[in-house]
Amino acid sequence: MSNSPKVTYLSEYTAPSFLVPDVNLGFNINNDSTTVTSVQHIIRDGDKKSSLVLNGYELELISIAIDDKKLDSSEYLIKDNLLTINNVPDDFSLEVVTKLYPEKNKSLEGLYKSGNILCTQNEAEGFRRITYFMDRPDVMSVYTTTITASKTEYPVLLSNGNLVESNDIDGGRHTVTFLDPFPKPCYLFALVAGDLAQVADSFKTASGRVVKIAFYVDKGNEHRVPYALESLKRAMKWDEDKYGLECDLENYAVVAVDAFNAGAMENKGLNIFNSKYVLAEPESATDDDYQGIEGVIGHEYFHNWTGNRVTCRDWFQLTLKEGLTVFRDQEFSADMTSRAVKRISDVQELRECQFPEDAGPMSHPIRPESYIEIDNFYTATVYNKGAEVIRMIHTLIGADLFRAGIEKYFELYDGKAVTTDDFIYAMELASQRDLTQFKNWYCQSGTPKCIVTTEYKPNSKELKLTVKQQLEHFADGTEKKPFHFPLKMALLDQDGTEIPVELPDSGDCFLSPVLEVTEPEQTFMFTDIETEPIVSLLRDFSAPVRMEYEYSQDELLFLLKYDKNEFARYDASQKLLTNYFVDLVYQMRERQDYAPTTPILEVLGEILENKELDSAFVAKLLTPPTLNAIVDQMDVCNYREAYRARKFFIQSFAQYHETKLLGIYNRLKSNKYSNSFPEMAKRALKNKCLSFLGELDERYIELIYKQFKDADNMTDTISSLTILCNTQSDEKIEALDSFYKKWKNDSLVINKWFTVQASSDDKNILDTIKELEQVEAFDKQNPNKIRALYGAFSRNFLHFHREDGAGYELLAKKIVEIDLFNPSIAARLSGAFEKYPVLGEEQKKLMRKQLEFIENSASISPALYEIVSKTLCD
Repeated sequence: MSNSPKVTYLSEYTAPSFLVPDVNLGFNINNDSTTVTSVQHIIRDGDKKSSLVLNGYELELISIAIDDKKLDSSEYLIKDNLLTINNVPDDFSLEVVTKLYPEKNKSLEGLYKSGNILCTQNEAEGFRRITYFMDRPDVMSVYTTTITASKTEYPVLLSNGNLVESNDIDGGRHTVTFLDPFPKPCYLFALVAGDLAQVADSFKTASGRVVKIAFYVDKGNEHRVPYALESLKRAMKWDEDKYGLECDLENYAVVAVDAFNAGAMENKGLNIFNSKYVLAEPESATDDDYQGIEGVIGHEYFHNWTGNRVTCRDWFQLTLKEGLTVFRDQEFSADMTSRAVKRISDVQELRECQFPEDAGPMSHPIRPESYIEIDNFYTATVYNKGAEVIRMIHTLIGADLFRAGIEKYFELYDGKAVTTDDFIYAMELASQRDLTQFKNWYCQSGTPKCIVTTEYKPNSKELKLTVKQQLEHFADGTEKKPFHFPLKMALLDQDGTEIPVELPDSGDCFLSPVLEVTEPEQTFMFTDIETEPIVSLLRDFSAPVRMEYEYSQDELLFLLKYDKNEFARYDASQKLLTNYFVDLVYQMRERQDYAPTTPILEVLGEILENKELDSAFVAKLLTPPTLNAIVDQMDVCNYREAYRARKFFIQSFAQYHETKLLGIYNRLKSNKYSNSFPEMAKRALKNKCLSFLGELDERYIELIYKQFKDADNMTDTISSLTILCNTQSDEKIEALDSFYKKWKNDSLVINKWFTVQASSDDKNILDTIKELEQVEAFDKQNPNKIRALYGAFSRNFLHFHREDGAGYELLAKKIVEIDLFNPSIAARLSGAFEKYPVLGEEQKKLMRKQLEFIENSASISPALYEIVSKTLCD
């Protein structure tokens, strides 16, 4: 870039010099433009000499006035996206009139057009695209919003809060006014205008108040709303029961739009959602879609308290609201489905997305110290690792004291913008625990590596367990401080029975004690252990660490068969198979004879037939480690080798258990459709069996295609289509053609068609992607389409990491094109290059060439520059 972008530092935070207690916004919507009149009541709250500085981006300024006196251009300065006014009074009214062009706004930030709907997205810094304002989360205001538009084109007009006035006016237009009584930062402001259908309901709170609920969707989609609506009511009830948090609103509205950069946004009382997380019916939505809807609906509702009622002082504190709310939505989903399966899924996502982030060029603490573009820190670290940090507090102090801590948090900070330190302080007050050392999780990046060793003394019947934290170093060379974390574990006897153990500090006996690790090296002694036990470690994944313990294959097989903790069983299967795959890679390199390991196949076969286990849990246990998990354990990061090893095992398992797989598939395929979790679990196992059978040459193509044709739900449809896409059969072509013909006009469903092809093993995938770009249903500027095609390809590690570098070249060119109109999406796609530091030398050269191509593009955005430059510097 010709000018280095500005870096913002946490250490430089200063409180705002002015407060804005009240804001009146007027939106006059016309065919090609919208005029915004902002009247702000501003009060000085700092240095008497300070100038008023407002943020603004790509705004057409019409006028500025102070206390009704219009300013001429000599009385203010606009430079570097800042409006500066000197010598302002201590208490005054500022009127700013701007003109916007929503249809031309392809960034999808501020006010933009999605289809025929006008809507806003202001987190993190989108409000500055609407009007000049102190666009920061610690400026909280009461908003009154008036919207005027054509009643024919925009019959539905919405904003935060309560409708206080509605009138028809001349020219076929109408006007509405909303008042939101809750002070909020501008990032939570929302506006929607469109011709939308409404699906209404209500919820009666624990105190007897009635909250009016309304979902707004494109006409014709009303029948796809009920599941999301019921999910919202379940979330409202859950928050009352779990934390005593009652909905504080008279009205709660959700709007679904097709063009949205993220999943959803928690604007106070007016949530704006990507339609993917609202619309569902069996024919068009998979079981994953249903679970995603329930989770995201819950997440945005829970933000009403953890994010809206108490918000962030600055954007460095983002995990304050996001980590806490992700934890809350995870717990909600666990209570609605299967706690074990949900925990496994959450850890899978953490290991697949956040662990690589921690080890890559964009590594940062959950509370970052600096950023160029805050949008780049809406990351798995801030969200998912942030949730794990909250979960550790919950584990350390217990559920009852954690709830007391939440109550104390709102008692102290309701209606305020605060920091992560404030949250920890509330937890300390409630639990009477010193969490000073625990706060290292907030300011230190990286995934802690912990080495565990044991020594059993048969004469004294003692077991010594030692935990050693391998501490990394900061950039300046100083050593990172040891972390404080809970280590949930158990000792198992030779029959798999948990042995009661006494914790020295408490004197109490536990079957599954929680050890508190605080030292760089720490030893725990267990007495009266009659025989040498098998150690079950990191149960329920009690801390986001990489834990190393020298398990033998027999010990892992034992844990897989007998451990009563579901996550520990799952983890044993992953360790067992990862070790096997890595050994297999080395054997393949040396051209040694190799064969499937019978003990592993037999134990997994026993699990496959175990009807006492939850079917979804069995499906998780049978899912081999991902390519990412395998290459993380290899001496050289080579996805093709990892793919060959993984493929060999899958085919071996299918051959060894062909009869069992077919029998279970036939037993489960006759189940009637229901979107209840038990039926979802059965479908998960059924389709897992079918995917294994699909690896057996072409013997089962007809069976797979029959499921595709006969399916009465999208889960079975997309599962069979995915399997077919990894074949070269005529049935694959027929299935893809029929799916496209049926769903090409359904923007939401056709994205699945793009994704299954971009994710396939097909060696001609690069040509396929170029063909898919040309089909009528592809919109190169729609974020959902971009994610469905290019995002899916970037996670197709076999082909993205092609040995000729063509995968890198394809994605790099698309990123540069997308960056011209949507820097946020371009920056997120560039995260696919995070493996650059650990690739083999030849592969690294190929990737570096494309990273330099992106970095040297003529108009690279600051968001994209930040990620690419950090990647190249690593």
